[in-house]
Amino acid sequence: MGRAGGPHKLPPHNRATPPIVLVLRVIVVLEGVQVAWIMAYAGAVPTAKKAEHEKHAKRMARIFRKHGATRVVESWGASVPPGEVTSFPLAVQAGPEDTVVTGWQEWPDQAAQEAGFAAAMQDPEMGDMSDVPVNGKTIIFGGFEVLADI
Repeated sequence: MGRAGGPHKLPPHNRATPPIVLVLRVIVVLEGVQVAWIMAYAGAVPTAKKAEHEKHAKRMARIFRKHGATRVVESWGASVPPGEVTSFPLAVQAGPEDTVVTGWQEWPDQAAQEAGFAAAMQDPEMGDMSDVPVNGKTIIFGGFEVLADI
């Protein structure tokens, strides 16, 4: 069974198609002026720890908003098919008892994100991060340039 409650079949892999590149730091550009900066991630969380992850995600959202993020979105995998060559589950090394999660933060610009992230990491509300439900060793993040925002 797939993580969304049913089996998932992927189309045959086309060797000419490059592997999925899961880098999710996005710059939104309007007429050459940076107007937004998106920091995003994907990771694996034990499915049994969904409630703990939701609590952690809401806490992190409050902290990032306090330090300048204009929007924070956290998502729980509902239809994330496994793959044989590339997939979200493979990229984050999700096991059979894990669910893939992803999220992103919108910031006014890169400088605001860098300063806000640094401030968030020093915020006492962060507390003890040793009990974070997401596997920190397999989180991925990075950047895409937006080609269309329709």
